[in-house]
Amino acid sequence: MNRPYSFSWFFAFGLFILFACSPVALAEGEVARVKIISAVQTLESGALSGVFTVETQGADGLIASAATTTRVSLTSSSASGKFYSSPAAGPCGSEISPASITVSKNTSHKSFCYSDSSLGAYSISISVPDQPGILGDAQEITIASVSTDTSGDQGSSSTSTPENQQSAAAPEYLTKSSNVKIYRFLPNPTGDDAGKEWVEIKNSDSKTVLLDGWLLDDKDAGSGPASDSFVLSGSLAPGEIKRFDLPGGVFALNNSGGDEVNLYFSDKILAQKAVYSATAYDDGIFEFRDGQWQPPTINPPSISSSGGGSGLSTSITSSPSVAFKLNEIFPNPLGEDLEKEWVEIYNPTSATATLEGYYLADGDSDVWSESAWAIPKNTLVPPLGFLAIILPKDSLTLNNLGKEKVKLFSPQKVLLDSVSYEDAEENQSWAKDKDGKWQWGIPTFSAPNGQLPEALKIIISEILPRPDEDGEEFVELLNVATTTVNLEGAVLEVGSRKKIFEKGAAIKSNSFLVIYEDDLPARLSNSGQTIKLSDAFGREVVSVKYGEAEAGEAYASLDGEIYVWTGSPTPGKENQMVLGAEVSALSESEESGPTAIKAKAASGITSTQAKQILAANKELQSQLALMQGSIAGLESKLNAQPAVLGVATGSPNIQTAENQESTGGLPTWVILIPGLLILAGIIFVVFKYVKL
Repeated sequence: MNRPYSFSWFFAFGLFILFACSPVALAEGEVARVKIISAVQTLESGALSGVFTVETQGADGLIASAATTTRVSLTSSSASGKFYSSPAAGPCGSEISPASITVSKNTSHKSFCYSDSSLGAYSISISVPDQPGILGDAQEITIASVSTDTSGDQGSSSTSTPENQQSAAAPEYLTKSSNVKIYRFLPNPTGDDAGKEWVEIKNSDSKTVLLDGWLLDDKDAGSGPASDSFVLSGSLAPGEIKRFDLPGGVFALNNSGGDEVNLYFSDKILAQKAVYSATAYDDGIFEFRDGQWQPPTINPPSISSSGGGSGLSTSITSSPSVAFKLNEIFPNPLGEDLEKEWVEIYNPTSATATLEGYYLADGDSDVWSESAWAIPKNTLVPPLGFLAIILPKDSLTLNNLGKEKVKLFSPQKVLLDSVSYEDAEENQSWAKDKDGKWQWGIPTFSAPNGQLPEALKIIISEILPRPDEDGEEFVELLNVATTTVNLEGAVLEVGSRKKIFEKGAAIKSNSFLVIYEDDLPARLSNSGQTIKLSDAFGREVVSVKYGEAEAGEAYASLDGEIYVWTGSPTPGKENQMVLGAEVSALSESEESGPTAIKAKAASGITSTQAKQILAANKELQSQLALMQGSIAGLESKLNAQPAVLGVATGSPNIQTAENQESTGGLPTWVILIPGLLILAGIIFVVFKYVKL
């Protein structure tokens, strides 16, 4: 019964060969357009602009690093406009003549400044004349009158030019001020976050502050703003609050687990750090009050009550009688535990409640002691909600091995709740399920238990087990999600050996991560083996089994479902499916791995063609599967028919009317004709595809 399945592969490979007859080079993610991503600016006559940033993008509008050095031409619709060099964060440098900048190979951003002495509205344009296939961009600007300096004689004025800009601007503007602060921010807008997060900046100084070249970024790894930081421009008048929307392609703020918003001066020195640890709920705005960053206000759900009220109270209760409950314990995070352990508490009341004055402790005794840690003020738990408290270094340390007991005391030092566990599993939490039973599972920080994090959207896109003499073995991962994926704690298995990804390991959206042989947990077997990726919680993300490898051939996939042996390895780039005249099919069951196509002596096809062929092959398999079912049904019915021999004449296999009644009164030919028609239809479809 396997013959029709192999038959489908035979004709599918015929389609591959036909496409290979017209080779087309596979696109390698080259730059398709250049775009100005800086905010629209209004400039004073003769003054230098804030930094304009040019970004190279692919055809999909996503950031794409230049494959080669790209020269970008700069033009202005104003005859008096001039362009000046600039690093990403400023300041502006010398005049560029002729007006062009270069985006270096393997980079995606370049900056410049602009100055104009003619008043009016103009446009700045960018183009790539040396590469006609790359689209350009333009941005509108306005040149306004210069400021009047009233500090001297009546009627006198000074004009700021690129040469004397600093001295002329000093009386009117500040380029640095510690009184410019982050005012509010939104980490988690409703729906897709990309391009909708924002940060508000407030100027509490008595003078206007120029923000040109200032930067916003998320958590600082110790080296200042990262390459995906957001460059500010414009100015802030005294008392003014300005909102900056974070576009796609720059840093993104975490919705859970905490994060930072960092504001930098134009010289990349930190101006302010806003740290938060509370969960960012949909459209929840963080703001600074009472000496610390407060989590978003949560509107409790509306329910009916016996007292006639139509909703729940939103007032904060400080009553010591609140029966808070321990809901989840996280004692053994990945790597170093310090300041990463947490305890989650549930508020069973219908009002926001404070934990100020309550205590957390560990140890066997149920009696309060001086070693208990007092929960800080302004620690609020939403009504019928959860709050995970990250334990600071001066609080308590939870055991990883042996027995441990976590306790919650009221302000009157009375034990409210306690929970015990033994031998904490790494990166697992001890949590209460819906039936009230405690068990180890995936942590759910400040969220209902069982609300599991989304699975990683990663595929193993390419494996090179047996490279040529000058090559290296590698395993390539592709992030098919729309956001950056954090790989910390994820496990890559090669056979029985494992590699655990360390802190900071991540893959950006639609990007590749190539792990070469020195970083693999074991050498790849030439005779075939299984490679598996699991997330930090032990859940399998993807598993691929490959067969015997030949020198220089990579096991590659476009979608993580169909894999092809190709003689053109492409580490870190979109896979190039290579096919040829000598073709054989190697199929495996679903239990043993994906379907593999073996191909040699190659010529190239595009990824689009490969996807079309694979789709056609799947359709063909579906058609043949229907035929298999029909044939199996016919065989079953025919085997059930008794053979009746003629007694007088010896005529064989003559079916009586009685036998016809046992099969519903239908003669055999009525059953066979549909099967033959299906077979004819399959043959027609096959030849139709072959003619493509």
